[in-house]
Amino acid sequence: MVGIDYGLGQTNVDKSNGIRYGVINSNSHLLNEFFWEEVEAVYTASCPHCGHLLDRDFDAPDDCPRCGSEVGMDEQWADEPDGHTLDKDGYEGWVGGDGDLFLTKSLYYTFAHYCSPCAPGAGHLECPADEDDGVRTYCLAHDWFEGDVAPYPVYRVENDIALSPYED
Repeated sequence: MVGIDYGLGQTNVDKSNGIRYGVINSNSHLLNEFFWEEVEAVYTASCPHCGHLLDRDFDAPDDCPRCGSEVGMDEQWADEPDGHTLDKDGYEGWVGGDGDLFLTKSLYYTFAHYCSPCAPGAGHLECPADEDDGVRTYCLAHDWFEGDVAPYPVYRVENDIALSPYED
């Protein structure tokens, strides 16, 4: 059973081709150890006094536009990243604070069951399905996984041909 599309076909889907966004936990034991080398940390600047998000062009030291407190250069950036982005080799996505990678673009897809209501409409890459009871879902190719073999079949978006674990 494919599950429930809590997004009602409107969320977490590429509207140009109907392929669902893929979700996999970035700390999954299935992924290669180099995963974290492929994503880039994203830091958000905010006022340490009121939490107001600051524009990228905010000139510290300056006064916060919301509370008027002076914000120093060393105060405005968080010590830990707010998340991570993936924008490389045809992949686009982000890793949020919960550790889940949301894959919003890929050269590849697979068939997966729907995610829970936490990611409405997306396909869960750790719950693969076959073509008859799954939805097309953006995925990572074989080389992102331990042993260079994905836990699901991988197809090329451009021509629907299956990708062998041993080819690029």
